[in-house]
Amino acid sequence: MTRKTLTLALMALVLLGFAGEEAAAWGPRAQRAIATTSLQLLRRNFPQESESTASKYEADVVRGALDGYQWIGGDLAVSNPVDASRAVEAQIRLLRSIRQFGIGSYFSYRLGVLSSLVSDLVLPYALDTSAPARSISDQIRADIDAHVAEYRVKPDRKKPVYVRDPLSYFARKRQFFSDARTIIAADYESAKGYNGYLEQAGPAAFTNAVESVVDVWFSVLTDKAPGGEQKPSPQAQTWYLVNEIEYLLVSKQNRYEADKTYEYFKRVNPGIMETYERVGDLYYQSGHTDRGVEEWQKALELPSPIRTRVLEKLTNHYLRTGEEFLVDAEDPEQAEQALSQALHAFEQALKYDRDNQEAADKLTETRQTIKMREERRQFAINIIASGEKIMQDAEAAAKAGNAEQAIALYQRAESVLETVDEEFPAQQKAARDNTNTITNQIRDLINTLLREADSAIANGDQALEQRKFDMAADYYNQVKRIVGPIPTDESATYGQRKQELIEKAEAKLAEVETERKRFEEMQRQQPQQPEAPGGGTGFGPPQGFGGPMGGGEGGG
Repeated sequence: MTRKTLTLALMALVLLGFAGEEAAAWGPRAQRAIATTSLQLLRRNFPQESESTASKYEADVVRGALDGYQWIGGDLAVSNPVDASRAVEAQIRLLRSIRQFGIGSYFSYRLGVLSSLVSDLVLPYALDTSAPARSISDQIRADIDAHVAEYRVKPDRKKPVYVRDPLSYFARKRQFFSDARTIIAADYESAKGYNGYLEQAGPAAFTNAVESVVDVWFSVLTDKAPGGEQKPSPQAQTWYLVNEIEYLLVSKQNRYEADKTYEYFKRVNPGIMETYERVGDLYYQSGHTDRGVEEWQKALELPSPIRTRVLEKLTNHYLRTGEEFLVDAEDPEQAEQALSQALHAFEQALKYDRDNQEAADKLTETRQTIKMREERRQFAINIIASGEKIMQDAEAAAKAGNAEQAIALYQRAESVLETVDEEFPAQQKAARDNTNTITNQIRDLINTLLREADSAIANGDQALEQRKFDMAADYYNQVKRIVGPIPTDESATYGQRKQELIEKAEAKLAEVETERKRFEEMQRQQPQQPEAPGGGTGFGPPQGFGGPMGGGEGGG
């Protein structure tokens, strides 16, 4: 990459939107530009060292640079160049040691944080916290951010150096700061401001920052470091890995990678209860509550003065969990299991705090709720048993041919079963199944009665054709008795059919009487025949048939 290409890339980067608050002396545009330019130089000249960070995790590097070293907290708290140089040394050692676990997004993020600290070390006024210095530093930040797109990086050397002694390294970088501060202060007191010394010194400071960041990153990433370096403490490594878990869970929302980091955390942790508590907090707050509780329980296995705090967290967790299960218990489908889980949760809350009155009250309340619910469930079971007994009686009546009694009993059983409500889904289903059976049984009985009524009408019609009027009337009169047991409210169809059959039978009865009268009238109108000798009926053949020809009275 040529210097012209590097400059164009830097300008294009600066023209993009920049997020984040100003967390260091360099402004957000400059911090982003320093980190990205340093990555480009590292990637161009030292591909082996930059391979894991420059391409895959560049966004994490930039995020770390923008967040600044104040985000890390105590282990990087600095108030002067000496403390800052020692912090850089500690971070180089720590990151070199952590490399054994691989280079990922958080490692890259910490390189960005380190870039922010290194950059401030080589900028006048950056680490001066006095009020006058902060005023000038704010102006420098704003002016450099406004002009950083114009800067060109002109490295003085092609190879980076291993920063073995950061205190001496940065002392050399800052050897002319006293004069520079004096000139910059005079420029800002006058009308020159940025257009004085800083117009020339700004690009040089930017280049110096990039070179310093590349040297420090090289010191972290190279495998060719001189021997004899001091190793970071297990405590430092452990807290680093805790911070990595936080970054992966909160910023990246990557549970899988967080779990991988946790395995390294267990390996190096010398038994710091606070770290297990913190990891538990992180998992819990990220929505992985079961894992959070598990880590808190591990923290209790280690002696520590913060044991009471962890016990309180566990107690509060189980209290909240129990409350949530009580809400779930309002759903009939979940009630039984949810109440059991609520009971267990309140028992656990008391396990971790035996004097917790709220947990004790909730436990008592839940036990009473479970007891009363079981009593209601047993009552529902008894109702179903009673309904089924009435159904058996109805079935016996139906087999005995007493349809009216069978239907009445089925309807009574149905009324009993309807009292089972939705609180107990299993019992409600049993009641509903029995009710469906009753409906089908009543329907079968009604259909049988309707068929019998149709058959009675058909038999009556046949008797009527044979002029057996009394028999026909008997059949028609049976219809009303047959369909009598059919409930008028069973269904519109059955009620209508019942009425139609009754009306049809009544019409047939009227027809019987009409036909009977007609037949009797026809009989009266027949001519009366003399009684034949020997008691004949008089309905023999007409005169002149069956006797001697010309015989009879008056024959000649």
